[in-house]
Amino acid sequence: MRNQWEKNFGQFKQLICVKYCIQLIKLIYKQINTFIFKYFILNFILFQQIGDSSTIMENNSINFLPNKLQFIDYTDTFINTFYRNITFQDYPGIPQLQFSYNHIENSCNSINITLYNIQNDAGRKFMSLNWTLNQIVGSISIQQQESIKEILQKASLNKNTSLIIDPKFLPPNINITIQFSYLLKVNQTGTQTFTVIYQKQKFIRVNYQQSLYPPIYRSMSLTFYFQFYVEICELGQTTFFNEPVDLQIVSNQLQKQSLSQYNQSSFQYDILPYSLASNQTFNMSLILNLSSDSKIVAIQNITVNIQITDLYLQIIGGSSLNLGYQNKMVLNTDSRDYEIQDPNSASNISFSWKCNSLSSNDHICYDYQNNQIQLQQGVSSITFPAKTFQPYTIVQFTVIGQKDSRQSNFTTTCIFTELDIPPLNIIQTATSQNRKINLNDDLNFQINYGENVSSDYLSYAGAILYDNNPVAAIKFDYFQIRFRIWNYFQKINPSKPTLQIRFSHLNQYSASELRFKYQSLIRNSA
Repeated sequence: MRNQWEKNFGQFKQLICVKYCIQLIKLIYKQINTFIFKYFILNFILFQQIGDSSTIMENNSINFLPNKLQFIDYTDTFINTFYRNITFQDYPGIPQLQFSYNHIENSCNSINITLYNIQNDAGRKFMSLNWTLNQIVGSISIQQQESIKEILQKASLNKNTSLIIDPKFLPPNINITIQFSYLLKVNQTGTQTFTVIYQKQKFIRVNYQQSLYPPIYRSMSLTFYFQFYVEICELGQTTFFNEPVDLQIVSNQLQKQSLSQYNQSSFQYDILPYSLASNQTFNMSLILNLSSDSKIVAIQNITVNIQITDLYLQIIGGSSLNLGYQNKMVLNTDSRDYEIQDPNSASNISFSWKCNSLSSNDHICYDYQNNQIQLQQGVSSITFPAKTFQPYTIVQFTVIGQKDSRQSNFTTTCIFTELDIPPLNIIQTATSQNRKINLNDDLNFQINYGENVSSDYLSYAGAILYDNNPVAAIKFDYFQIRFRIWNYFQKINPSKPTLQIRFSHLNQYSASELRFKYQSLIRNSA
């Protein structure tokens, strides 16, 4: 019977829950003389992970609404009575709050107290907090004290974990003590006290600029330009002036540099190319002391990552070349390893070449006889005899340079054409290539190729373009032609009376094509 009870009650671990998300329910039941009662006395525990938005704390009571919860197997009966709904929590440990602030602060700066870390609060943060002014030692007016208290009250009201008091509210040469008290949502309380010595004394302000920003390489010159001045402040009012300083430049790679009684307001520090090591961090500090008071110090720290230089690699001529297929082709490279200072020293770069055809389906490079082209490797330049490539094809060559862990590549696209094509000369009866004609006028043209080639290899064609669109084609087999526009095209808009005539010549032997453009202004026939 007990096992049967355990089986039945095991099904009660899932509840239909309205308003609360229950992760785990443990049911502890009581059996009285193995008699099943209509009403069960159940103890169940809710384990709930609570975030910082929740305000519930240990020992708070939770009120469950009656007739909202029910067992899955007993949908006709709601739970309507709850007893001792008290919350408990795991012990979070002793809270630890860590603040950042300056115990001694210059009167030119604000007082800044900032919470940057909190431990043992279960991630729930504060239920409440309060900033209070404990005491001020030194000369201060009642109005100034009230202004400071208002700043603390506003920070408390807004639950600010950072407190900033502007210099205009703080007279110089005072000691101010501020208390931070809190109640955590894990039901833990505590206080922390901060004492700040607010002093009026000279302050060195430093600004700087650098000539280069990342990426920075050792082959580059690098310059830092510093500006600095002395200031003294009271109640937010600042006085600027210059004083002699003792200056030091300290770094992890270069020699220390020192100047005494330096009376200028700026300093330029130049680093020559190849003075710094590659792939390392360059750390430098500018240290300034007032010559009249060495205790007044300003330090400007600078960190620069010096990256290793990429290999420089190019194919001479650029990324696009128009080449004659009948000519010898030489691809030369220009390369350098800028990690080596002497440009005349050997770079020891390893070269490899790839060829990719944009004119073949398989993208393999073939020669004029349809044989796959083999590229020489390990050289900085490659040579191809004349007529290696087929005319009017496009081929991409990629050279890859590699040294240690660095690799660079460059690709150029070669278009193989016939560069030594003679000009196409058109002889016509008109004195100008631009004239007025009627659509039914006879037009006479003679086409001279400009080379002593048998006419058996030559063919001709023409086209009429209107509004920059082809509207008719003219075919003929002889170098002289006579025709009328009317026989090919008549739809002339009077507002656009201009058309063009273009001639093409095809040399079957050299597979070259030449074009000539003729432009006419159409005149309505009388």
